[in-house]
Amino acid sequence: MKRSNRRPGLLRAVGLAAAIIAGPAAGQPSDLRGTILFEDGKAIPEGYIEIALDDPATRALAGQHPASVRIRSDGKTREIPFAIHLPDTLTVTPSLRVVVRLERTDGWLLARGTAPVVADAATDITLNVAMY
Repeated sequence: MKRSNRRPGLLRAVGLAAAIIAGPAAGQPSDLRGTILFEDGKAIPEGYIEIALDDPATRALAGQHPASVRIRSDGKTREIPFAIHLPDTLTVTPSLRVVVRLERTDGWLLARGTAPVVADAATDITLNVAMY
């Protein structure tokens, strides 16, 4: 009599269960977290803070922002925590960076800062005053 081998089916079931428990993107963080600071430790001026991702090495993100967040600054806070959800389709590369812009309510750029995206690490971004 021939024995049926159930081991491959069992291994597939265990692998599927592990994938479901781990979530959709187990190898890549789903959120990018960090803190926005202003130069010289001063309070962040009043305005709107736009946080977006940019990858200058590839044109995949040219003209589009797959993940962005807009935060209001009251002009009294020295640091503002943030979190951006990273899309599942986005690949974290060494050239991927976070770009932060602080604008007045009329759209005038006050400050800007960038920092590289590092997987599984908080990102601190310092805003530097824009010179005109």
